Amino acid sequence: MVNAVEWKKGAVRLLDQTKLPTEVIFVDCEDVETVARGIKELWVRGAPAIGITAAYGIALAAQKISATTFDDFYKELLPSCDLLAATRPTAVNLFWAIERMKETAQAHRSESPEALKKILLEEAHAILQEDIEMNRAIGRFGAALIDPGSRVLTHCNTGALATGGHGTALGVIRTAREGAQGRIAEVFVDETRPWLQGARLTAWELQQEGIPARLVVTDGAAWLFACGRVLRCSSAPTASPPTATPPTRSAPTPRRSPRSTASPSTSPRPAPPSTSASPPALPSPSKSGIRPR
Repeated sequence: MVNAVEWKKGAVRLLDQTKLPTEVIFVDCEDVETVARGIKELWVRGAPAIGITAAYGIALAAQKISATTFDDFYKELLPSCDLLAATRPTAVNLFWAIERMKETAQAHRSESPEALKKILLEEAHAILQEDIEMNRAIGRFGAALIDPGSRVLTHCNTGALATGGHGTALGVIRTAREGAQGRIAEVFVDETRPWLQGARLTAWELQQEGIPARLVVTDGAAWLFACGRVLRCSSAPTASPPTATPPTRSAPTPRRSPRSTASPSTSPRPAPPSTSASPPALPSPSKSGIRPR
């Protein structure tokens, strides 16, 4: 399983997801400015992964502080927190992680700056590990709801690329496929316009795991359900802050009177295509490597 974000040899390593699926490029971020750029330019995406990246970005910034007192240390740390907070104003996990790291520093203000550096890095590791554990718990509970041999539809990307690992909604599919469960016969991957997270990312993740997958246009989802080809949909909702204003719904448009009394067409619905054929293979990455920025 590929890691979207991890701590590697004193740097924050990010998988540049803007290059997927044709290239697999890892970026070693050696300063908080590069971490902020990675969040802003969508090298890393998905609420959990963004929060984890921000936590590691703060831990990275802390390692470079040379202050000898807590007040000076914290004063030098705050600009890095503000820099990261400005990258994605709508990312809930981003602000949650930043506040957690700041609270951790405040809770250990009696420690030396050198000790604080280790404490903040350990806290970032803890945020990553907690996310993985939550994902696996979601996977266990969700997999129990899927019948053996099911065909499942996914929307957007909610796998390891969007989290600390395993995935939320896609993690359910991964768990249902693991070991002797064998609950997943095939996954229909919704392309997810306009950024094509399904076509570019989810399809690639499933290919890496060897899970049978078939890419479908977004508008084809309703047809798959209508034909009985799909019995489950695995997707994750977008979180909103508690103060978010619910969308305003417009009044329904009145129906117009029909212009004619002709009965609608009663032609039979076209039969679904055969499922015996294997899904087409996705392109393998043509280039891989690690580049510093």
